[in-house]
Amino acid sequence: MLRDPLVSIIVPVYNAEKFLSRCLASLVGQTYKNIEIVVVNDGSSDKSQDIINEFRMECNAIKAFLIKNSGAGEARNYAFQYITGELVMFVDADDWIDEDCVYKCVNYFKEYKDLECVIFPYIREFYGLSRKNNMLGDKTVYFHGDGNILYRRLFGLVGKEKACPASLDDLNLSMCKMYYTKFMQNKFFPKRDDIVAGEDLWYNLKVFEHMNNILYTTDTYYHYNKENDKSVTKIYRKDDVDKFKNLFKFMENTIIKNNLSDVYKEALNNRKVLSITNYVRNIMNSDMGYKEKSLGLFEVLSRKDIIKSFKSFDFKYLPLHWKLFFWLCKKQYIKILMIISMLGEKFKYFFK
Repeated sequence: MLRDPLVSIIVPVYNAEKFLSRCLASLVGQTYKNIEIVVVNDGSSDKSQDIINEFRMECNAIKAFLIKNSGAGEARNYAFQYITGELVMFVDADDWIDEDCVYKCVNYFKEYKDLECVIFPYIREFYGLSRKNNMLGDKTVYFHGDGNILYRRLFGLVGKEKACPASLDDLNLSMCKMYYTKFMQNKFFPKRDDIVAGEDLWYNLKVFEHMNNILYTTDTYYHYNKENDKSVTKIYRKDDVDKFKNLFKFMENTIIKNNLSDVYKEALNNRKVLSITNYVRNIMNSDMGYKEKSLGLFEVLSRKDIIKSFKSFDFKYLPLHWKLFFWLCKKQYIKILMIISMLGEKFKYFFK
């Protein structure tokens, strides 16, 4: 690795005028200066391009591109052909990073000569409320030759990991990571037409498959903007279940292709069950009426694949409130589930 390696930062942008200046300012203001910022405007219809142009005039490190709207995954794929850095990271246009984030991550690559990826935690930023999420604890851990531990966790939680079901997707994010670029060659995010859920997870499953040396640190943070959280899922996306089925099928095929052990199968089955929270939130946050929501929940929970996953799901290690939630899902007690879900959504800011 070069003494001061170039770091490529990929930023997909779509109608982000409200937050984009804050994002780009955090990147331009990094204490580590050997960076290139590859910004891909994914067909925004607001003033995002004007903001990009303003920053590009002030900062030569910014490479800016405009494409027709294709989704964040395709915007990142487009950026790959223009990055030249030895290291690469992703930042979403409504988020931001600590000013010394790149500096600290690069230093870890210098310190650990065979390091392949640095993972750092995030802070969920609500209106006037910040909630830290130290994904893998509050201490630095070097998975030297043990990257498969994190690779397995991408498939799902097992054993005591289920004590925090909400951590299921923590490692999925393409953000909160600095990758060694060579591991990302010929690996792409799924296209929007691929009709698959969890594009970040899909991508990281491909990348982490070949990594052995990964460091987790808590001395820098990614700021995950949740200020526009209320705008999410007003429309019930009925195809979400099928999108997740496609993702799970990809994961099943990966297990078979790589002849992975039974713990991967257990982890994936647990993911199938724990992912039910996504379906329930999608339905309960929609603008459908009570009867429609009730029918939507029953339709999802009575699917054969979900019923099958529950048969081998162990409720052990789940906290009491999660045991109740998933037991209600398993038994298809729709009315009580709806009440519990509404209460959970109301107090979500205070739970992991």
